[in-house]
Amino acid sequence: MKTETTDQFFYPAVNWLRADDKGVFKPYANHWHFTATSEKAQVYRFATIINTHALKYPAKAPEILSDGRIKQADGSLK
Repeated sequence: MKTETTDQFFYPAVNWLRADDKGVFKPYANHWHFTATSEKAQVYRFATIINTHALKYPAKAPEILSDGRIKQADGSLK
């Protein structure tokens, strides 16, 4: 699988949760986009885990099981 992360867009990212009284959205600086490409397959499964408190509560690395499933360190994701 080939992955790419970028902050470059065809159109500048905007924060759709933050609009002024005229409906103009606030620019969304430092917004990142992830793309993954791979060979053709019938099924792909992806999991995204985002730790929004990484400095205070560092995340433990997930375990990749022998059948390809991902097990989160605390066992809550399979």
